[in-house]
Amino acid sequence: MEEFLLTREEKIAMQGPFSRCLESVDISCISKETILELDDFSGCYFWTMLADKKEYKIYIGRTRSIRNRVKDYSKGFQLHSPNDYKIQFFQEFINDNFCNVCLDLYFMKLPIKETSEREAKLIRTYKPLINDRMQTSIEDKNAVKDAHRQYYFNYWKKLSGDA
Repeated sequence: MEEFLLTREEKIAMQGPFSRCLESVDISCISKETILELDDFSGCYFWTMLADKKEYKIYIGRTRSIRNRVKDYSKGFQLHSPNDYKIQFFQEFINDNFCNVCLDLYFMKLPIKETSEREAKLIRTYKPLINDRMQTSIEDKNAVKDAHRQYYFNYWKKLSGDA
């Protein structure tokens, strides 16, 4: 995890463009009130993890609305958009494997037309953990494929009256 540690220099560089919009958040149970307090602006966001007084670079993304993005992240699992659930999966993982860890969310307001290029630049600069493309094994790919197959087969069975 040390390669994902947010350095002092990176933290200083973040302070200008980013502002913290959520602190010590549990993404699975964010209140509607908290979501409504978020701005409805486009921009780039940066999830960090605090553990043992150290801050780690977790994920950078872009959005048309930080309010809607956080709302999407806080919803239950959606088969049509499993990628939205990665922050909840990560939080489950850290809660199961580490003590006294939490997530913070930073946001940089930008016009929508600038978000794609800025997101790519931020990912190249900070190299966060979840943005790092892991090499997926054939076994992992097959497990995901089989789970999707089972889901669709069950659905089609119900539709055809075989359930």
